[in-house]
Amino acid sequence: MHGYGDRDESQGKREDADIGFANGELRIEPSGSDVRPKKGSVSPHEQRGQPRNLQDETAPHPADGSPEQWDGQDDIDGTDSFGHVALQSTFAAMNVAGRIRKAQAEDIPKTHALIRELAEYERALDEVNIGVATLLEDGFGPNPAYGLIVVEPADRDEVVGIALHYEKYSTWNGRCLFLEDLVVTASERGKGYGKQLFAACAAEAIKRGCAYMQWQVLDWNTPAIDFYKSLGADVSSDWLNGRLEGTALKSLAVGS
Repeated sequence: MHGYGDRDESQGKREDADIGFANGELRIEPSGSDVRPKKGSVSPHEQRGQPRNLQDETAPHPADGSPEQWDGQDDIDGTDSFGHVALQSTFAAMNVAGRIRKAQAEDIPKTHALIRELAEYERALDEVNIGVATLLEDGFGPNPAYGLIVVEPADRDEVVGIALHYEKYSTWNGRCLFLEDLVVTASERGKGYGKQLFAACAAEAIKRGCAYMQWQVLDWNTPAIDFYKSLGADVSSDWLNGRLEGTALKSLAVGS
């Protein structure tokens, strides 16, 4: 098994971190360590029996600036028990058009609409079985299951994109952040909002002391794959996803 790395367990953060991409994961590694992703690490609740698509604009906007302009430090203020975050000065200084903020309960109807938009893009709208009430309970109830970041244009109060994430655990590397969905509505793509959301999730991963950030993308979604590769990501497909649901899940649970 690969080494766990020189993580400071008492602080829950990684010191002297090097940031980069490997195998579709944003790697945040201590300098001189040997922290590597565990192969086959996937979302705890795989969707639709195939890799998740993370819908985004086709390319970063020139005004976004390079990834080096963001150092991942001191960008998150007031992470709450839901894992939702408010972002402060760095993104405002990046000359981008959107405002990044933590989601509020009133954002959930729009979030649900964007989830459905993504599912339609993935040709699987009929497989969306979640509603607004469930999203509210699971995100803002007593036992939150996910964190949610939203982006609004600078000139109006309207959510045009979301990034839904949650924490997972690697037995090789410890805490990791899984980006379940990144969606920018079709009419607002190509303006840099997706890159802002992606960077905000990276900041959240660093804040939590995560070893890496992970996501999935459908193999036919060339615009999204090109977007990740433009940031230096190596998107691979070495492992298959497993999923057990419905009658098979219940039968196994009761031992029949």
